[in-house]
Amino acid sequence: MAENCAAVIKELLKAEKKLAEWKGSSLKQIDAVLESTTKLLEKFEEAQDVSAEDMASLQQNARKASEGCAQSHKKYHGEISKTGKAVDKHFFSDFTLACVPRPIEKDKRKLLDRCICEHLIRQSRVDINRQFCEEADMQEGGVSKEYVQINEIMGALRDHDVLPALELIRDFENSTAQQMPREHKEQINTIKFKLMSLHFISLVPGDLQVAIDYFQSFERALNTSSVQPGIRRLAGSFVYRQRLANSPYKDFVSPAVWDDVRNSFLRVATQLFGKSVDSPLSTCIYAGTKSFPHIVDMHQKMEKTKVLRVEADDELDRNELMVEVDLGDRCLFHSLFACPILRRENTEPMRLRCGHVISKEAEDKLRAGMRLKCPYCPDETLTAEATRLYFS
Repeated sequence: MAENCAAVIKELLKAEKKLAEWKGSSLKQIDAVLESTTKLLEKFEEAQDVSAEDMASLQQNARKASEGCAQSHKKYHGEISKTGKAVDKHFFSDFTLACVPRPIEKDKRKLLDRCICEHLIRQSRVDINRQFCEEADMQEGGVSKEYVQINEIMGALRDHDVLPALELIRDFENSTAQQMPREHKEQINTIKFKLMSLHFISLVPGDLQVAIDYFQSFERALNTSSVQPGIRRLAGSFVYRQRLANSPYKDFVSPAVWDDVRNSFLRVATQLFGKSVDSPLSTCIYAGTKSFPHIVDMHQKMEKTKVLRVEADDELDRNELMVEVDLGDRCLFHSLFACPILRRENTEPMRLRCGHVISKEAEDKLRAGMRLKCPYCPDETLTAEATRLYFS
């Protein structure tokens, strides 16, 4: 992908260079015509005679300038055309290569409709969700008050208002102070520090005493070792309070810090409410866009090498990609286990009595009745003795 982008950028730079050349030459020709026109106008104003030859010369110069600009513009248009061809060459636009040529089954269509509906609900798009449910002939789902509250706070953070987010965090702390897990407490302390730091920075240019009082209050509220380095650094920003943007602490007023706070708050808030950060629909779209280039690349290689496409009859094979795509930690929702027998990933590892581990699929293929001989040692295991393993 990087090489494809570099090839297109190379053509764009050539087009940009041609544009600059065309602009420079065209301006010179236009300036020459303007200069000749200005001289004739001055003669008219001074009541001097203007000969027919002068007028003809001016018309001829203007015509030449126009033709010259048009001619050089054609060359520039050629470079633009090359850029478009480079995009077509390096970025395949036939999305049908990554599509399954069969209609969506009825139960899966309902599942897709529910995913879309849930995504709209998570975004608090009540009117759009209602219209979608009517068109899809499905019952309208209720809007979760947690998502409504999170979306309202995210809107406030986009307006650089941290107070609603701090209020939500404090309410959650007060209601679950006793049974809150330790990792949740650390996450809350971190996001509280970020939110209160931004509020403190907003107070610094104003009344200094108000800023100092607020700093002392949240220093007492966040008296934990994990945020102490940040608190000390925040205290150092007092020295540069009048020129914070040009100081060693300029990251406190960087636009990127607001993006980080919004993302951090969304992760913490959804986790506290027991919700996922991304909706199933957005996760599917992310996985699809991540996988699409790999699928297209594999299809093109198959076309070039004349490899026939085999249509799988097995339902499992038809639901698997023909290439392995690393989607990163964002799409890891369960433990993964590479079966040593089938030599592929599987989510159902089974521990035999002897201690060796194979997949449930391999166990089903290897067992004879109610017994199973371990493929790695002479021990035999009853299928009832095989234990399902779960990895944290």
